[in-house]
Amino acid sequence: METVMRLEPIELYILDCFREHETERLPLSEIVGDSTVTRYTVLGDALRELELQHGMLQRGERLDIFELTPLGRQYIAICAR
Repeated sequence: METVMRLEPIELYILDCFREHETERLPLSEIVGDSTVTRYTVLGDALRELELQHGMLQRGERLDIFELTPLGRQYIAICAR
């Protein structure tokens, strides 16, 4: 039986940033933009979840760059259909 992954709205927002920019790599500044401190914290938590819990993101060579993993790219491709 296949497990269904449930993502939080903020996690979906992050993945949408990659889809909208049509890229597999984004700097943190493109994801958080001009966020308030509270939203910045929530986005940071969501980035960690996508990286560590869901395995959809990984840090790039520079720590302020996030890259989609194969699973993240697959998820975005499915959502784009």
